[in-house]
Amino acid sequence: MNPIEVLVEEHRLITRASECLARMIGAAMLARRLKFLQAESIVDFIGAYADAWHHAKEEHELFPRVAARKPSWDVDHLADLGADHERCRACAREMHESFREGAHGDPEETQRFCRNAQEWIDLIRMHIYKEDRVAFPLMEHALTADDTLALLQSYAALEADPRFAGIDAKYRTAIEELEFVYNIVPPSNSPDHGG
Repeated sequence: MNPIEVLVEEHRLITRASECLARMIGAAMLARRLKFLQAESIVDFIGAYADAWHHAKEEHELFPRVAARKPSWDVDHLADLGADHERCRACAREMHESFREGAHGDPEETQRFCRNAQEWIDLIRMHIYKEDRVAFPLMEHALTADDTLALLQSYAALEADPRFAGIDAKYRTAIEELEFVYNIVPPSNSPDHGG
């Protein structure tokens, strides 16, 4: 797998998480409260996996290498993708700040969580589409063989970091559990689904 394919595979799990979050919003709006464990799980996933793990690989590893090869990208495309990450982080902070009170039945905090969750879903889906369909194919052509090797080595170093030990398996399991709770069938092309 090349470094772009690694990120695209991570996008699949993030997309699955967005579907779980959409179902969570629907259930919370009907019940007028969040379910604590499910909300805590998705907030943790977004902060640890989608941002600290996935977006960090893009921002600290991939984007600088692309900018070195295509300087105009640093101002235009890469800045736009980075701005998407910041908007997602702002929504995630709001969700983190509101889910506990929302789970305790505070209707305003439940609405705050749901509003920011929906914004995160819309942002992340649009962002993944931009990266998978437009940015990543162009980036892949800009990277040299040395860049590709260096990126794979940096990803391996991250995986060896104790802070990230078992992160992929942990969060795949978390999303599978949420899919079970919300009666979501994983996509047939998911590695967890035999495809």
